[in-house]
Amino acid sequence: MKYVIICMLWTCVTYGQKYFEKSYAASEIEHVVIDNFRGNINVVRSSSNQIKIIADLESIVNDKTLKLKEHKDGNLVYLYIENPCKQKLGKFDPQNPFNYSRSVNNCDWNGDELSFPQLSYTVEIPDGVNIYAATVMDSKINIADVTGNVYASNVNGPVEMKNVSNVLNGTTVNGDIDIYYNDMPGTDAQFSTINGEINLYVSPDASIKTRFKSYMGELYTDLDAVQMLNKQNKSGKLEAGEMLKIDEYSEAKIGSGEISMTIETFNGNAYLKKSK
Repeated sequence: MKYVIICMLWTCVTYGQKYFEKSYAASEIEHVVIDNFRGNINVVRSSSNQIKIIADLESIVNDKTLKLKEHKDGNLVYLYIENPCKQKLGKFDPQNPFNYSRSVNNCDWNGDELSFPQLSYTVEIPDGVNIYAATVMDSKINIADVTGNVYASNVNGPVEMKNVSNVLNGTTVNGDIDIYYNDMPGTDAQFSTINGEINLYVSPDASIKTRFKSYMGELYTDLDAVQMLNKQNKSGKLEAGEMLKIDEYSEAKIGSGEISMTIETFNGNAYLKKSK
């Protein structure tokens, strides 16, 4: 690995160095929350019974750089950037994991919003451990081969998941969302982007009920004869290869519709495709 060392008068910073590295026994931890601000998050399946988290320091903005904090609460480990606008930690909710510690509205940052370090995370997750990953500034979230529940939230950047089944959430504002299910979706999910496309790859035999809405985009599928539950076209079906514009929530069913997916875009299309 290459390091870049910057020295300014009394201090030196080495970019590319490990800023944080720690392992946890999977028998003790069920939920891992990575609450980043600047920097990519890469999550992969671990072949051991250890959760391993590494954060590499890529850059800092100024000499007031905020610090990474670790919080453990029972079977939860939570990593976040401490800042003066963070609320006190509350009760953890897996459906809304980042409400656990949100920033106070109308808070006086005193310039600290410019002091977030750029941290690139690599997280190794054993089977059965749930991962919740969030980042904000020009960053990517990539998750692969994880068997536990997955929750990913971005703002300026894409979200990609491969070989997953238990996806709770995949959202961003500016970026694409690409989800490659390994077989049948295992849990209800929500997907949304404002400026980007949503690509969901599922088994042709998947049993899904979708709620779709877009202002400027359309819904496309190459699955066979998706049934529109509140008819948006004359046939009441979305045939393979057909595009459909829906500006209010419309429900479609594939198979018996056991798993619910909410899909929402503003400027981009959504694609529901057969897995490759």
